[in-house]
Amino acid sequence: MDSYEVIKYYRSLSTSIFRKIKLPMFPSMSGESMYCIIVGGGRLGTGLAYDLAAKGNDVVIVEKNPESANLLRANTSFFVVTGDGTEISTLESAGANKADALFTVTGDDNANLVAAQLGDYHFAIPNIVLGANNHSNVKIFKELGIRKVVDWTEDAVQKLLDAMNDMRSSAIIGDGVARVLEFEVEKESYADSTPIEKLYLPEESSLCAVIRNGKIIEADRNVVLRPGDSVVVFTALEEVKKICKIFSKEIA
Repeated sequence: MDSYEVIKYYRSLSTSIFRKIKLPMFPSMSGESMYCIIVGGGRLGTGLAYDLAAKGNDVVIVEKNPESANLLRANTSFFVVTGDGTEISTLESAGANKADALFTVTGDDNANLVAAQLGDYHFAIPNIVLGANNHSNVKIFKELGIRKVVDWTEDAVQKLLDAMNDMRSSAIIGDGVARVLEFEVEKESYADSTPIEKLYLPEESSLCAVIRNGKIIEADRNVVLRPGDSVVVFTALEEVKKICKIFSKEIA
């Protein structure tokens, strides 16, 4: 059977180990599963592979280090190509000619850039995401024509800060001017048993949605929040600290 069938076979056998990484998904033109190549078989690349496969996509991992590649074959069900993702021949072996998406997530930003450029200019892969390990490279990579660049360092730092502030998740939007935040209402916090209209959110903030028992309910001003509710808040960047105090229990 050809490489595409082999990958489908391996995917059918896969079991989830790392499912922590969440990246943007791209709808295929036909609405069917995508053929995805991941350059970099470290923990990040492997976690991404499981997440993509769980969504019904076909995944192949390219790993330069032979020992790491063999370890992936022994401990996962993914089709793994041993080789340098900055070389055309390696990407061809991975099926780049028919790929719908390419993710470059090695620990070397230069290698990620070259692999992404090859995917774009040589193979015309429609969806390319480059993982940047150095924050200062993000702008440079975008200026070089890579439209989708993910700053791992910024994302990791933000997740740590979110955890400290009891946020479930967040997203910076509008070129850093605003953020969308998700909180869980904690028992005995100010928001506990409080109607939305009496939260007294900062002027440049608004509560957009309430999720209760797995269902979205209208964020009417009279809705009384309960412990365990998830709330989505849109706010100006400078108001984040004030909002954190509303939904989280104060620690004496």
